[in-house]
Amino acid sequence: MNAQEVVKLLDTTPLFSGIENLEKYVEAFPPTLITLRAGERYQIKNSLSLFVDGKADLVKESENRSVYLKTVSNTTMLGLATLFAGEQEYISTLVAKKETSLLLFSESFVEEVISNDSEFSIRLIKLLCQKVRYLNRRIDFYTCSGAEQKLHEFLMKSADGEGRVVMSMSKISDTLGIARASLYRALVSLEEKGFIIKEGKKILLLK
Repeated sequence: MNAQEVVKLLDTTPLFSGIENLEKYVEAFPPTLITLRAGERYQIKNSLSLFVDGKADLVKESENRSVYLKTVSNTTMLGLATLFAGEQEYISTLVAKKETSLLLFSESFVEEVISNDSEFSIRLIKLLCQKVRYLNRRIDFYTCSGAEQKLHEFLMKSADGEGRVVMSMSKISDTLGIARASLYRALVSLEEKGFIIKEGKKILLLK
C-alpha cells in the first residue's frame, strides 16, 4: 500500500481528516500492514492501529478468560492507550471475526504529527477525553449494587437512537460480569416492570 492510499484511508477518520502534510509523515514513518485470519488474535502495543478491512471483537484477557468489550470494523482507530506508555502489559486483544487487515502507525509517526500540527494535537486531546468519559461509564456499570441496576444502566448507555440494543446474552454477561442465570432474572424483572421488551437478541427500552 503506497503513501497516497494510506493518506486516503486516514482522511476517512475524524482524527486525521484534512490534516496537512500527511503524506510526508507517512513516507517518513511508513505504517506496517498486518492481516489476520478469522479466529486469530492480535495484541496492539506502542502503536496506533487503523482498520483497513474486516471485523473483530475487542476483548480484555482476565484470569484465563476473555471479557468482551466491543466489536470494531472499518476505519476504526485503536491503540491510543498503548502510545508513549513504555509498558509491556497489553491493554486489550483483537479477535478477528473474519479476515481483517490493520495498519499500525508507530509512536514516532504520531509524535511527528503532534509536533507539527496543532489541530491534530487538539483533536487527539478531545479523543482522549472521550475515552476517559467512556471508561468512567464502564466503571459505573461495575459499581452498580445489583444485577438488575447494572443491566439497566448498561442498556441505557448502549442503546441506539431508537432505544434498541442488539447483542447476545453471552456478550452482555461477559461485559458486565454477571452470571447468565442472574442476567436472565434481571431481564425478566425489567420486562415485567415495563422498562424493556426483549425479542431475541434485540432489547428495546421503553422508559
